[in-house]
Amino acid sequence: MNASQNELGSIGLIKAFQVDVSKAQSLATFLDQIDSGHSDVEGLVNANGSFNPKTFIDHTANDYETYMSFNHAIFFVTRVLIVTS
Repeated sequence: MNASQNELGSIGLIKAFQVDVSKAQSLATFLDQIDSGHSDVEGLVNANGSFNPKTFIDHTANDYETYMSFNHAIFFVTRVLIVTS
């Protein structure tokens, strides 16, 4: 992440954040951070995901909830960015 931020920094101000968006408190803290101090955002790179190599039938309900939490998170991150920009 730092290497990407440094490389992209040559074209302008870049801020990178590492957040576990599958955890409600981490997401809430990040949303507050965006809302209170980043009203100048001009772009968003969504690089969230999970690597959980299992066969389809071996995935559990918890695996599915983790996957769905990424969709939940990017929805609310985008919403906060639209409102604060």
